[in-house]
Amino acid sequence: MSYHKDKDVEIAIIRLLDALCSWERDTGRRSTLILIPHNDDENIIIAQDGKPIFSHIITPERLLEIAQHDRGLKHG
Repeated sequence: MSYHKDKDVEIAIIRLLDALCSWERDTGRRSTLILIPHNDDENIIIAQDGKPIFSHIITPERLLEIAQHDRGLKHG
């Protein structure tokens, strides 16, 4: 899977995901990264703990579920 059309941005995204994965593994912290392009011909990128989540259909509801779960907002 390609993350971005631009080669330099592609490399930067991969480096960011690698760095997040390493840092979170070392610190025990967690995060969710979501990049939503404004053009339909680019991929939505979602990563949890620096690891990409591959999904064909990402709905706004699913994005909210991911964000709420990761921020611990499930308790209201």
